Amino acid sequence: MIFPWLWQCAAQELGLPLLPPSKAHNASFHRGANFAITGGTSLDTSFFEARGMRHTVWNSGSLHTQLKWFEDMKPSICNSPKECRDLFRRSLFIVGEFGGNDYAAALGAFLPVQKVHTFVPHIVDSIGKGIEKLIAEGAVELVVPGVLPIGCFPVYLSIFLKQQPEMYGPRSGCIKDLNTLSWVHNALLQRKIAELRKKHPGVRIMYADYYTAVTQFVLHADNWDHLIFPGKA
Repeated sequence: MIFPWLWQCAAQELGLPLLPPSKAHNASFHRGANFAITGGTSLDTSFFEARGMRHTVWNSGSLHTQLKWFEDMKPSICNSPKECRDLFRRSLFIVGEFGGNDYAAALGAFLPVQKVHTFVPHIVDSIGKGIEKLIAEGAVELVVPGVLPIGCFPVYLSIFLKQQPEMYGPRSGCIKDLNTLSWVHNALLQRKIAELRKKHPGVRIMYADYYTAVTQFVLHADNWDHLIFPGKA
């Protein structure tokens, strides 16, 4: 239901239809909806405002804005609480990836990476609360992606261009401290998912490992087509 651009690319390769934006007029949502917001964060804007970072948040909503839109859509796709729960039990919810834009706001404010690390538990807890809201609605199949290795992003490689050589991975050329931030986020997110699995044993919550996949793209850029589509000649 919450469907990011990377999953849209995968859907196209598999021959699946793209899901319409949830705010599209005269669209049919009986096969799903895309609630994504450009620059969408896990945390609400108030979190950043309280820390003097409002100017570096450039979206119109967070994960919880999207959940509100999902709540608003329910009357148009199901007619009763039971019908809604039956529908959602047959649906796949893709929650994210969330977190990357939260870190972009902090890094865009030029906060020290050590300070940005203190945001990780808040961001992961917010994702966990979003997952629980969907489970309460009846979701039993959820995919929760981790963040990508942000130290490999061209924008950060440009911003932090004058770093010392030892700040970069010898093979990847990515900024090691920023990739560590991504790794820590993903480790805490997987721990949160494990907690939620124990709390909701009848729900399947799957972690999608974007970090490893993108790292492989970076390390083997000359062979990226084979890595994505191993069956291709």
